[in-house]
Formats: sequence, C-alpha cells, structure tokens
Amino acid sequence: MLLFIVFAAIIVVVKSRMTEEQREIILRCHNDARSRAIRGELKNKDGIFMPHGENMPEMMIWGKTQEIGCGIAPYNKRPSNAFLFVCHYWPPGNVENELIYELGESCEDESDCDDGKCLKESGLCR
Repeated sequence: MLLFIVFAAIIVVVKSRMTEEQREIILRCHNDARSRAIRGELKNKDGIFMPHGENMPEMMIWGKTQEIGCGIAPYNKRPSNAFLFVCHYWPPGNVENELIYELGESCEDESDCDDGKCLKESGLCR
C-alpha cells in the first residue's frame, strides 16, 4: 500500500523573519499531523484512514529518516506578507510501494521506541 503525506503551510508574518511563536505554530501543526497519522486518525490521498504505526521519531514522518531541513521563502501569489514553509527529509521518503512508517501501535513507554523516550501525549518517539 502506498501512502503519502504532504505537509506545507503558508504562514502570514508581519516582518521578513519568523517569530518564535510562528515557529512553534508550525512545529505543533507538523507534530499534530504526524501524531494523527501514527494513531490511524489521518486519511491518505485516497481518503482512507492510514494504519496505526509505531516507533515514529518526533519531527519526522518517514520512519527511516535521520535528518530534516526546512526553509521559508516569500510567496508572491499571496499578499506581500505571506511565506511558504517547506521541509525536506533525508533519507527521503515517498518511495513507491513502501510504507512511510512501521505498522503497529503508537508508543506508550520508552520500550516502544528504538532510541530516546516516548512522548505519550502524541504517541511519538523523541
């Protein structure tokens, strides 16, 4: 089964730099989508709920991803104070015929995570 998640956000800011509050909003939205995905509460591109997952690191959606890099740029098709925020993952995900994470249950304690600790509220591993 091929599953996709697209995460992009247009952030409206007053100045040319993001504030700490805006960064926190983006992080919360990103982690909320990932938490809903691993708990089986997020639909895939075909409108079908994604299966439960396990051992998903915080800040990453692809189960094998080790690094994440994000950028922000002005988005000229919106008002002049809009920006486009995009993240890229390494190794990349979105590989045809591969799942984006291990199937199973979200974490409940540290023994459920390969490295780090379990964030029980989100079901993600830190």
